[in-house]
Amino acid sequence: MTTVGIRGTFFDFVDDPWKHIGNEQAAARFHQDGLMVVTDGVIKAFGPYEKIAAAHPGVEITHIKDRIIVPGFIDGHIHLPQTRVLGAYGEQLLPWLQKSIYPEEIKYKDRNYAREGVKRFLDALLAAGTTTCQAFTSSSPVATEELFEEASRRNMRVIAGLTGIDRNAPAEFIDTPENFYRDSKRLIAQYHDKGP
Repeated sequence: MTTVGIRGTFFDFVDDPWKHIGNEQAAARFHQDGLMVVTDGVIKAFGPYEKIAAAHPGVEITHIKDRIIVPGFIDGHIHLPQTRVLGAYGEQLLPWLQKSIYPEEIKYKDRNYAREGVKRFLDALLAAGTTTCQAFTSSSPVATEELFEEASRRNMRVIAGLTGIDRNAPAEFIDTPENFYRDSKRLIAQYHDKGP
């Protein structure tokens, strides 16, 4: 069992600020000099440095200065297979999808391509401080499987599922509602409520 302490300036929310209109600070918590004690990746204690340090004598502490420590961010709408074509030019939605997005998403049928793409995707999220996401994958179950597998290895929480599309896309991308239902049901049974 490994226990460590992180000392620094902390800011987080303890409630929904919209519940506190006119008194928004009631929804936030700020510790100019705080301490977070972590045992095997689980936060065991958190609060003002003086109070928490006194309750955990001898814990090894890393002091992070000149920074504000916040919880991981949550991205509520992101498309996994579009990561490699960010910034692809498009005047209108449908031509942009046809020219840039569908060709890239079709590549995610290949497990090796999907595996590499998922690693880059999660690396980019974590580099930006995003630890949880709701991600659209592809019409191919392979992309969703690889996302859940890699997120599990990294102990990340993801909400994801297949993209169901049965028209206005290339034939290689389209799937039937019956296949979408069958594959989604299998993925839910395999991955729902598993991991962190």
